[in-house]
Amino acid sequence: MCVVYLNAIVKGSRRSHSKTLLTLHNRGYQGIFPDAQFSRTSLDPSVFAANGLEFYGSVNCLKGGRMFSDTVSMVSKTYAKEILTAEFSCEFEKVLASRLDTVQDIPSKIDSATCN
Repeated sequence: MCVVYLNAIVKGSRRSHSKTLLTLHNRGYQGIFPDAQFSRTSLDPSVFAANGLEFYGSVNCLKGGRMFSDTVSMVSKTYAKEILTAEFSCEFEKVLASRLDTVQDIPSKIDSATCN
């Protein structure tokens, strides 16, 4: 949600100098709340839309992060492919695919062969 607030509060040239990265580890934990809770965010109502936090009529914090982040990283190439399928996406595949050009796989391990 931080990136949603950053986008809402810091606009224009100041926002263009900072870039955001969202790393997906477990798409099962999306931070989904009833739509009635949106007013508690103090965000402009326009943010509760298909290209924002709205997800099947509810508020989805992970979707907000996905839609407003400049880049999304995945923990592996396999994970990146899996979560684009209906079977493994927890209904999130369309959201991920909507900005596929910003997805990168950044493995969450250390390559000990290259460390000194």
